[in-house]
Amino acid sequence: MKYYELTATAHLNEDIAFDYAGAEIGHLLSRTMLKLPELRRLHKENTFKHYCFGSFFPIEKEKVYKKGNVYTFKVRTLNEDFSECVRKNIKSIKDSKINILAVEASQRNRRYLSNIYSVTPVVVTLDENKRWTKEEGFLYLTAQLKSNLEKKFRTFYGEEIESSDDAINRIELMNKKPMIVNYKNTRILGNKFKIWFNENEDSQKLAFVAMSCGLGEKNTSVGAGFCMGGQDG
Repeated sequence: MKYYELTATAHLNEDIAFDYAGAEIGHLLSRTMLKLPELRRLHKENTFKHYCFGSFFPIEKEKVYKKGNVYTFKVRTLNEDFSECVRKNIKSIKDSKINILAVEASQRNRRYLSNIYSVTPVVVTLDENKRWTKEEGFLYLTAQLKSNLEKKFRTFYGEEIESSDDAINRIELMNKKPMIVNYKNTRILGNKFKIWFNENEDSQKLAFVAMSCGLGEKNTSVGAGFCMGGQDG
């Protein structure tokens, strides 16, 4: 098992606030997909798209990515064809806010992960009008995150995963209050987590899917749930 990672270097033509950055990068990726016949259908399908992306780096203390500065962001996917199509074409997309200067490609083989942590807010829906907050408790959160990862695995690999109920051993909330992500004039609430996974094979597959496709929802629209991983206990 492996995922494909793109590191894009971007020049900003306008200031972009932190809570809008994910939507702007997502819009650029969507425009790239719509340009390409091989990706256009995937973009329009109401299904898991098996990619995720992070926000701009380095982080600005003022919480605004600045006009004229150069930043990088990462895109990850299980789909090699998707990675190659984006790599070859994203530089040609004319965008009023973001110009892509260069794209580097690499691939990552699956490795053992005792834990992962989200670097962008994770979005989990309770119902169509409410997002998860700590008042809802961690049992529901754990079940929703695990179910979401199992569905991403099944829809890409075409097989079921026999993960146990304790695939996720522990979750730590990393922020004191919910974080806001802006998307299509809507304020979406999310949270950052550190999550410990069981050592068995199927649990580790879920950790891998989280790294390659993102945790929770809105991974491809606003870059929610983009993760980094560790091996410490």
